Parts: sequence; structure tokens; C-alpha cells
Amino acid sequence: RNPTALTLIEKDASAQTVMPTLACPEYRTPLKKHDGCYYSAESMRAYPINLGIPVLRGERAVIASKLEAFGPGSGI
Repeated sequence: RNPTALTLIEKDASAQTVMPTLACPEYRTPLKKHDGCYYSAESMRAYPINLGIPVLRGERAVIASKLEAFGPGSGI
């Protein structure tokens, strides 16, 4: 006897696609991508992106109170 089963799951074609939103792990404020990091204007914290992966750990955050003054591509 082989007690295996197969379950088919079909995607609802009419369902809306929801984009995931990243949030500051300490303050729960939204993060925006800004030149190699994710930044929360409300908490003024920047989180690095290492090898394409956001590092959203409080101990890795950098206080970046003037980050918005620099435009994208500024190399900060």
C-alpha cells in the first residue's frame, strides 16, 4: 500500500497581486530603497543591503538623519 496523496492548488486569476512592504524592525515604519540601503524617514535609520539581501536587524542600522538630502546615486 502507498498512502500518498496529491493536492492541486490553483491560483485565482482574478486575485490582486500585493507587493510586500518592508518595515523598520524597531519602529514598524515603512522602508524605502535608497542607494544601497533601505531607509525609514520616520525613524531616520538606514539598513544595509548585503549581496542583494536586506539586513533588517536593529544592531546593523545606521542613524542617517541627512540621507534624504543626498539624491540617489550619490554614493553614500
